[in-house]
Amino acid sequence: VPPEEPAPPGPSYFITVSKEGPGFGIITINDIGFSCGAEFEQCVVSHSEGQVAIVAEPVIASSTFLNWNGCDSIDQNICNINLIEDREVIATFDFISEG
Repeated sequence: VPPEEPAPPGPSYFITVSKEGPGFGIITINDIGFSCGAEFEQCVVSHSEGQVAIVAEPVIASSTFLNWNGCDSIDQNICNINLIEDREVIATFDFISEG
């Protein structure tokens, strides 16, 4: 009896994350250890099909995360998507005014 072949990996798709607004932030996809640096304008990552959680966090005290666009659902600063095709999402960061 030949050994069983491992199941082939499922398809992968690209996630494009764009930043809008003047603030600085980082984007992380924890399950694959991916992150976009603080001065990114756009970054692209390949991810296997399925549910993906993308986390947005400000990186300096004077920046704040405002909102996500393009997600299937949003939980505060987390963008959830069901990846079945290439997707583009937008994170908006702003500066906190000093009163």
